[in-house]
Amino acid sequence: GDSLYKLEKFKDAKLKFDKALTIDEQCNLCIIRIKSADYFITRDNKTEDWGKLRKEADANFLIGNYEMAHYQFMWLYKHDNNDFYASNKLGEIKKILEDEIDDRMMRVNARLLLEKADQEFVLGNYGTAKAIYRKIENRYSKSIDYLVYVKERIKDCIYYQD
Repeated sequence: GDSLYKLEKFKDAKLKFDKALTIDEQCNLCIIRIKSADYFITRDNKTEDWGKLRKEADANFLIGNYEMAHYQFMWLYKHDNNDFYASNKLGEIKKILEDEIDDRMMRVNARLLLEKADQEFVLGNYGTAKAIYRKIENRYSKSIDYLVYVKERIKDCIYYQD
């Protein structure tokens, strides 16, 4: 699935990732790739709403969904090779992903974010805490042992925010 995805054969890749989910229901990469493939399957190549795509890419970047943000910024860059913003974001994403190749580094980064999220939660900044917990959930779900805790904290943040 990943090879097909990198070749931008999104329909075939989606089918492979769907099959992979039947084997491992917790495959976070599969879930991300399926969402991303759906996005590209339904997106019109001739779209002119580049501003909306930039906002979606920025939103995905902020929540730690770097794979999706990467493909969205790549789409923007393919549209306009002089788009320095998209080019810079692609560089940032590449650096982040390279830095996190090491599982130990991912665990450290997740732990630091968890401490920050817990601090925001204690201070009553539930919106900020929820955003950080979501980033942990999106980015580090395969590298942490406390995903259940993070999901419960997200529910708490939503409860207290309302």
